[in-house]
Amino acid sequence: MSYAGLAIFDDGRLNGVIFLSNNADPNSNKDAPLKVGFAGGFLGLSLGGAPSVKYTYLSGGAQVNVADGAGPLILAYDDRTGDSVLQGGKLGDFLYGGSGNDVLNGGGGDDTLIGNLGTNIIRGGSGNNTASYVGYSGPNAPDTLGVQVFLDEREAYNRDGFGFHDTLIDIQNVVGTRFLDILVGDAGDNILEGHDGADVIRGGAGNDTSSYETSAFSVDVNLTTKVNDGGAAWGDILESIENVRGSDYADSLTGDAKANVLEGGAEADQLFGAGGSDTASYEYSLFGVTVNLTTGANTGGDAEGDILSDIENLRGSRYEDVLTGDATANVLEGGAKADQLFGAGGSDTASYEHSLLGVTVNLATGSYSGGDAQGDILTSIENLAGSQNADTLTGDAAANVLAGGAGNDRLFGGEGNDTLRGDAGSDALVGGDGDDRLVVIEAPTLVQGDAGNDKLFLQGAETFTFIDMNFKEVEAVYVRDSLTLDMSGVSTKVAITVQNAATTLATVTGTKGNDTITAGAGDTVLDGSTGSDKLSAGAGADTFTFKANFGRDNVYGFESGADHFDVSALVNSFNDINISGLNGGANTLITFEGAGSGNKIILHDVAASSLDASDFGFLLT
Repeated sequence: MSYAGLAIFDDGRLNGVIFLSNNADPNSNKDAPLKVGFAGGFLGLSLGGAPSVKYTYLSGGAQVNVADGAGPLILAYDDRTGDSVLQGGKLGDFLYGGSGNDVLNGGGGDDTLIGNLGTNIIRGGSGNNTASYVGYSGPNAPDTLGVQVFLDEREAYNRDGFGFHDTLIDIQNVVGTRFLDILVGDAGDNILEGHDGADVIRGGAGNDTSSYETSAFSVDVNLTTKVNDGGAAWGDILESIENVRGSDYADSLTGDAKANVLEGGAEADQLFGAGGSDTASYEYSLFGVTVNLTTGANTGGDAEGDILSDIENLRGSRYEDVLTGDATANVLEGGAKADQLFGAGGSDTASYEHSLLGVTVNLATGSYSGGDAQGDILTSIENLAGSQNADTLTGDAAANVLAGGAGNDRLFGGEGNDTLRGDAGSDALVGGDGDDRLVVIEAPTLVQGDAGNDKLFLQGAETFTFIDMNFKEVEAVYVRDSLTLDMSGVSTKVAITVQNAATTLATVTGTKGNDTITAGAGDTVLDGSTGSDKLSAGAGADTFTFKANFGRDNVYGFESGADHFDVSALVNSFNDINISGLNGGANTLITFEGAGSGNKIILHDVAASSLDASDFGFLLT
């Protein structure tokens, strides 16, 4: 049986599930995307293997599934009574429920899910997903009532208590009704669009955006004064909102003291940063833009006629853009295609944060390839920000800041006093000549300072382990968070400074060389490993650990009753410890029976008579 080129098959399991194909052979579905107009009462409908299915109309309680590997399912589902299950594919889908209690599963991709009436389960799956209530009117609802959506509580319901109560899972963004809505985000980055009506938009803890992209009139949104007017913004209350997306008309968007992203959209817009490091975005412009923060001349695409004030950063379109900064420190992101980025003074950054592929950018040679960097021209750019993929970023003779972003990145500072930040991923950081700062938040494959006085900053990850193969020519290490650092496999000495906060615990083991280890404000476990080390207590309750062949160590700042010596690897009792005064009693010498004459502790500014068994930890037998 077929209809308009559509073949319909039973799946052979006698379960009432119907298989649709645009080829007479259901296993060879390679033709053009389906356009199906279908009305019936099948128990189940499986759109298996279709590369793309558009505008499928069903009625009754249906089960719709797009098989793995299928293209996007754009589904307008007109159900009057039944409860349905709609399953999207790996790409972005548009799923529209009916009046029953439906289950909408977006699957992969960036999905838009409309539950319509009923008590629905709306699950976005992976991707950046949107729950939309834009078409909702509600049974007998007056014009003043809309929806309440709480992403932090995973639920949505009609404001007056009738109509529906949805459960939202893996949803990042919400579009409200044409009535009065309350939209509340979660700890992530949310896009909240109240649509028409005087709405309450509350962003939550993330970097959140209030969108007016579908407003039928221009909007005036001011994050500083909290006064919002015009179009869909009329009467809106915005809380914990960092970014604003305007309409397709001439908008006025004003930020606040925080770092804001302002996107005017089409027509001639006015964007006012109002403090903070603010960005004018042209990400969704249908044409390339030319924006100049120095001259104020802005042309092309959505930038045509725009007026920018107190704007420090620019984000271009998906086309060929020309972005020029000013005398301040600017971040310029060209986006896709071959862009021209001009720093024009200040310490400026070329950003590839949103590139879908990794980039290779070399400021020394002027070579730019891969992802959004392909064909770019960078002038007067000092710093680079990579993508969320594996990047290779190389500086020049100036002082550069290179931030890899997520992914396994390779960062080369070159000459100059550079700052290299690995961010997420297993990164390789090579400072080059100069006094460099290397920052990692996950265990790196390599940190190498090269010539100069180089510093390594550790934060984020729970455990860092270094050996000679992945730690080279770095003179100082700073431990920023509550983590474990093991450098016992490194031969060269290093100065380690713990900068942890109070109530946190850091555990540090030094190198085989003569190290200097200083505890922080929180609790610290200090183990000098071998070598003649200098160990200093901090403000917390610190533990000094000594193991076999620890050498001749000096301990400073020890406070009896607060700090302790862990000697459990050396002796079993206080009777095996020899304590005597030095320098007229100002300092104390501590040795251990059976530990060897070369292993001793010089305790500074502590009298021998003040120590007892409670200051030591032993191996329990």
